[in-house]
Amino acid sequence: MAIFAATSGPLTELKIPITLSLVSGCLVIISAAWCLYLIFARKHAIVRFATAHYLILAVAGLIEMWGGLALEKAIPGTPSDPFVRGAVRGILIACIWIPYFWRSKRVRNTFGGSGPNTPARSARLASE
Repeated sequence: MAIFAATSGPLTELKIPITLSLVSGCLVIISAAWCLYLIFARKHAIVRFATAHYLILAVAGLIEMWGGLALEKAIPGTPSDPFVRGAVRGILIACIWIPYFWRSKRVRNTFGGSGPNTPARSARLASE
């Protein structure tokens, strides 16, 4: 509350990073919940939405890192290492899971879709 009530001083510089951090955290939670729904419903939309979720996760990590660096600047002595690790973790997770959802035969078999490994296409090619 002190950050949003501040009108001058170093705390005023934290309003934007803290607000973006809050919004990105909410987006991560909402997109993760929607991904769970799509997974349990076995919808093919999970491929595109999981891509969006992991991109949101990576961007949220970068926003958290920016907020952590701003916090360290405003309040000296605040460690920034956890924020950097979170950003790197979000980017690495996105680099691993986005290609998995787009290229995996297992994902295509479970959720359907198109591509060279689609069950219907594989069955049609086997009969030819």
